[in-house]
Amino acid sequence: MRSRRRVWPLLLALCAGALGACQLPFRRPPRPIWVHAWRAADRELTPVRRVVVLQFIGESIPDQSLASLREAFLAELATAQVFEAVPLPDGAGDSRGIYEAAGKGSISSAGLVEIGKRYGADGVLLARVTSFRPWLPPVIGLNILLVSVHTGAAVWTADQTFDASREDVREDVLHYSVTKLAPDPSLHEAEMMLLSPRRFARYASARIVASLLLASPAPPRD
Repeated sequence: MRSRRRVWPLLLALCAGALGACQLPFRRPPRPIWVHAWRAADRELTPVRRVVVLQFIGESIPDQSLASLREAFLAELATAQVFEAVPLPDGAGDSRGIYEAAGKGSISSAGLVEIGKRYGADGVLLARVTSFRPWLPPVIGLNILLVSVHTGAAVWTADQTFDASREDVREDVLHYSVTKLAPDPSLHEAEMMLLSPRRFARYASARIVASLLLASPAPPRD
């Protein structure tokens, strides 16, 4: 009987130590991955209160996948609440000319003004999917350009590829799942995010949109 009394406290101490060791990596999660982005000064960005989000484009990417990526991006814009984001209706022919002009390095002011009048918008957001792999390990590359209808100038740009074959991206997925999704540290959410193209798209979109909230994006200091 005395031996059992001695063993139980020892087992409890070992279990507590094991749990503490499992949770230790989550106490100081790595900082979020740095996104290559730029945003204009507040005086230029603040007037942009309503934005039309064009259809996402990308070479050799199914339309259904592009639509799903835009849906994930719109959800993150709604969460950020920086401005009202309105998706351009499917079938609208306004976006083709704008993308063609942007590809040549210039955007028609007339085209922007027309969209602004038609949808009551202050800005137009263009998005190119530069990389896409929905199977393991997933890859999503996004190039974002937000243009003010009033000035015709860019007020936000972002360009980042999230490749889950990279260790820093996998660590960032874990950081995101712990700090943004799961109330308790767990590997389950991070694993599901890598297995689900929709969830990985939400993660990538969240990191891109977060760059919009930074006053002056800059690479982290070591």
